[in-house]
Amino acid sequence: RLLPAKLNMDVICLVSGGKDSSYVMIKCLEYGHTPVVLVNLYEESGSEKDSWMYQTVGTDIVELYSQCYELPLYRLKLPSKLTHSDGLEYGKTDDPDTDEVELLYKILLKVKTDFPNAKAVCSGAILSNYQRLRVEHVCDRLSLVSLAYLWEGNQRDLLSSMIENNIKAILCKVASMGLNEKHLGKDISEMYPILTDLNDKFGVHVCGEGGEYESLTLDSPLFKNRLVIDEQNIIMHDNNEFAPVCYLDVVKAHVESKDGTEAKPIIFDYNYDELDGNYTPTNEKLPTIENISVRTSYGSGGSFNCIFLYALELQSADDTATILLESLQDGLEKINRNMDDIFFCNIYMRNMNEFQDVNKVYKSYFGESPPARACFQVKQDTSVKLEFYITNIPRKTLHVQSISEWAPACIGPYSQANQINIFKEVDGYEEVVKLVVLAGQIAIDPPTMELDSSIPCQDQLDLAHLYQERVLNSLKINGEYILSNIYFGPEEHVDEIIIPPIVESNGQVNKFNVQNLPKNAKAEIQSFIVEGVDINKIVQEHNIENGTVVTTTTSSEIMSVIHSNVSLLDNNEENFFSMLDYHLNLNKDSLIHQLYLSEEYANLFHFEEEDFQYGTCMVITINQPNTIVFQTIQFHM
Repeated sequence: RLLPAKLNMDVICLVSGGKDSSYVMIKCLEYGHTPVVLVNLYEESGSEKDSWMYQTVGTDIVELYSQCYELPLYRLKLPSKLTHSDGLEYGKTDDPDTDEVELLYKILLKVKTDFPNAKAVCSGAILSNYQRLRVEHVCDRLSLVSLAYLWEGNQRDLLSSMIENNIKAILCKVASMGLNEKHLGKDISEMYPILTDLNDKFGVHVCGEGGEYESLTLDSPLFKNRLVIDEQNIIMHDNNEFAPVCYLDVVKAHVESKDGTEAKPIIFDYNYDELDGNYTPTNEKLPTIENISVRTSYGSGGSFNCIFLYALELQSADDTATILLESLQDGLEKINRNMDDIFFCNIYMRNMNEFQDVNKVYKSYFGESPPARACFQVKQDTSVKLEFYITNIPRKTLHVQSISEWAPACIGPYSQANQINIFKEVDGYEEVVKLVVLAGQIAIDPPTMELDSSIPCQDQLDLAHLYQERVLNSLKINGEYILSNIYFGPEEHVDEIIIPPIVESNGQVNKFNVQNLPKNAKAEIQSFIVEGVDINKIVQEHNIENGTVVTTTTSSEIMSVIHSNVSLLDNNEENFFSMLDYHLNLNKDSLIHQLYLSEEYANLFHFEEEDFQYGTCMVITINQPNTIVFQTIQFHM
């Protein structure tokens, strides 16, 4: 399966000597990319350092990989002392010459300079968020795409696929219960039943993602020449009775030709203090802002806030986004919040073709842990409207920018999910309640980042929900969907769509036709999930003059959603405002109101968002006929 030609990229390959970095190169070729150069960071001979980022066992033999792959190899010798940031997110240490991440940045900067056509970096990351985030951090600084096709893969399947693809790799280090020096030097095909058995008994990671073992690739389908070890020693690092730590020290090895030809190595070897770390990216100029008036409204409840912003004049989308985000910063300051407190954003576009312009501006305002986000096109008088959900409770983000087979990458300023942990005391014990906000998902094919427009709407929704579940599994969340907003293209018949049972079993589900979605998708789903609390649902019916209001209240300790469907017997404006009064009187302490109106009602009833007394209110024109939906979101902590 090949990528569209525009996405086929020359790739810089991070090689450790292990099976994972060997296998991801095969996956790159499978998806139409071209490996053009190898990069390795290594320890001095005979040493085994406890690096948080790099494999340091068996790296002497990586010098021969240039001949094996017949590709240039750039190597950087690590200093005797390495420094690293302790947190999951990367923060620079005081010394860039010993910082593990800055050293990677230096060598990749050199390679990018020598290979200007290279657009991506591949790595064998499977489970380590620590490593993945740092590779993504460096790639982002260098305007490179991170490829991590093994990310979150089933480890049994991955190791089996490596064996089936004829990767010949041996164990070069062991550090786990059930493994010892007798397993050193054994091929992964021989070790597979042993590793799966240890996984069943003790939870050992089959691919060694818990540090149980490290491997050394001696042959691969991409090798033009194979490696042969001539002499090796076993070094016992810790002779623990239950889980000894020992590794192979390769004393001598040579390259053996597969076709009788001799390959000459192309190696560029640098010491850690030889390379320059200065790089000035080409920044696109942000738009010059003319005078644009902005209307800002606020909602607050406990530890949560909402800010809704839109411009009063129709200007270009990038100009409008810039002034809105500048106004957002001022608004956050007024309520003693900052950009890091935002956990979700809705972007309402007048024209989806202008979304990339908005995205460029949006990205400049957010760091490495941006909020989750949804975006769609609706009929409105201004280019962009922005709605932000805010809390002073610390949040955790899942922001995977690497392209993989797992779920669509967030190559942009938004996260797949934001998680808020709320701690409460019950009978003297501290319990945690979790709120997870998922970004809007569409049916993008993760490894190609393309959307097949021929896929029917039902299948697109099912794929998007599959990605939601993969995100929740990555976060180890086993909660309940309390609210899902599902947006459909203008021609889709929403009443014929089957909603995934887990989504609508207890929570509120909204289905709206809008004018357009990102990549012209047929469906986009965005959800809120709660874990650790019960969800209750109450349905009430209230008669108003010439009409009926059916209100569904879906509530939990963290969050409640009050949803009203309105059936009007005529287009009487008095009936409409009677419904609004009824709903608002139910929700005087509310934070966010969202009023979804068919176009005929939006044109018939005239009012301003600021007319609403309680909380912020978004008025959204949808494509369904004869529809009025009023939704209120409350947060209780």
